[in-house]
Amino acid sequence: MEFLRIVSGKIRRGASIKERLRNIGDMFIVLGGIAESLRHLSQKKIDVIFCKGGYVSLPVVIAGRILRKEIILHESDTKPGLSNKICAKFSTTIFTGFSGVFP
Repeated sequence: MEFLRIVSGKIRRGASIKERLRNIGDMFIVLGGIAESLRHLSQKKIDVIFCKGGYVSLPVVIAGRILRKEIILHESDTKPGLSNKICAKFSTTIFTGFSGVFP
């Protein structure tokens, strides 16, 4: 198994000016992560993406959606985080540890 690093930005939900400015900067970092993920997924000829969640998985899932890859999402918590809520919209299969986590 090989581990490949990508850049990723975090989405902050705070209302302060500082957090909003950091979110704007992180949007560009996420775009870079999507570009890196597109390159890695194409070069390695990946067919299936297994996503466990967290802000690092978001660029990979978006790139997988662009390349029309199968995306499997696993949410082990009772309440999904923001990135898993976004990733769920792009996933082909969702596994959960509890019932009723996603509608």
